[in-house]
Amino acid sequence: MQKSHRITVSLLAILCLGFIVFGFVALSQNKPENSPRQKPFVQNAEWVQDFSQQSGGAPDTDTWNIATPQTPIYNEESQTYTERPENLRIENGALTIEARKEKLGGRPYTSARLDTKGKKAFKYGKIEATVKLPVGQGTWPAIWLLSDSQTYTKRLAPTEKQWAEPRFYMHDGEIDIMEHVGADPRRIESTAHTFARSHQKSAVMSGDPTSFHTFGMEWTPDTLTFTVDGKAYHTLKKGSNNPDEWPFDQNMYLIINLAMGGRMGGEIDDNHGPWKMYVKKIAYYPYEPVAQ
Repeated sequence: MQKSHRITVSLLAILCLGFIVFGFVALSQNKPENSPRQKPFVQNAEWVQDFSQQSGGAPDTDTWNIATPQTPIYNEESQTYTERPENLRIENGALTIEARKEKLGGRPYTSARLDTKGKKAFKYGKIEATVKLPVGQGTWPAIWLLSDSQTYTKRLAPTEKQWAEPRFYMHDGEIDIMEHVGADPRRIESTAHTFARSHQKSAVMSGDPTSFHTFGMEWTPDTLTFTVDGKAYHTLKKGSNNPDEWPFDQNMYLIINLAMGGRMGGEIDDNHGPWKMYVKKIAYYPYEPVAQ
């Protein structure tokens, strides 16, 4: 009886140990997707534009290119871009883009656009921008990226006529981190444009749509994930090495603008003007592959 008892105790101990080990493995294999260890981005931002720490003035021209009235306007938009403080300035702890109803350059509205082309480019990583969107039908603010080198377009040796075609540059893709139209104030959209097709999805902002929200993009060699206030709502996975289907393996520069009207903005309600877009902060966190 004593020997049998010892065997039984030993078997129970082995079984208990097995359950413990199995449970540990199961838990480790079912870590939440948002586990910090699975996020392939460094914790500290490499590049930050914190306008909340600036007392006033204009954006730093070592970092930003400011659009002028000579900047081409696409998508049947109604604004002329200017460098004037009436349209672009830093005030009350935010970069302020103001659209105004006033005739300039043959168009009935003025606004502002700035970008980092040739000054700061990004390839993989996380970009987040904390923004307060304008109020009123007809506004079309956006935060987006274009190719810094146009690698795939240039290798096609395009003619001057081809360069003039609006869709031709899609050989190098376009990433729209956030687009918003004032006619639907709670809804924002993100889109990854390629020459083959556009991948678009929208989300509804929680809380007050006229307060500050954080719009983001998480970019790896194989995925694009778009977020609002830290929550993912749109993920696109690489399905091909064909650049016309996935051109997102090259440096891209950042653009911020407030367009008026056009194909997406639609009819403008002048009762809400002037219209203001506030950018409190933009941060970039580099991509860092997770060790296996």
